[in-house]
Amino acid sequence: MSVVFGRCYDYESGKLKDCLQDLISSLGIEQLIYTGDRVLIKPNLIAPRPVVDAVCTHPAMIRALAMIIRDCGGQPYIGDSPGYASLERCLAGSGM
Repeated sequence: MSVVFGRCYDYESGKLKDCLQDLISSLGIEQLIYTGDRVLIKPNLIAPRPVVDAVCTHPAMIRALAMIIRDCGGQPYIGDSPGYASLERCLAGSGM
């Protein structure tokens, strides 16, 4: 298993996507996702808390990852099983 680290200084959509693209490209994601593949994104929804509380993955990160998956030809899906509320409440509470 490989792990990569990087730094992106804000959640502005274009910058975040570029930072994330650089990181996951080093893992070879382009060779893992084929046109039409369904790809599950698990956003780590824990509780319906606002973005500023940093309890769940930032919605901009999920959006950027979904765009990268689509750029590779995949179909992104979001799925999770939150610990402290329903999925619908967590999605709404986190800004997704």
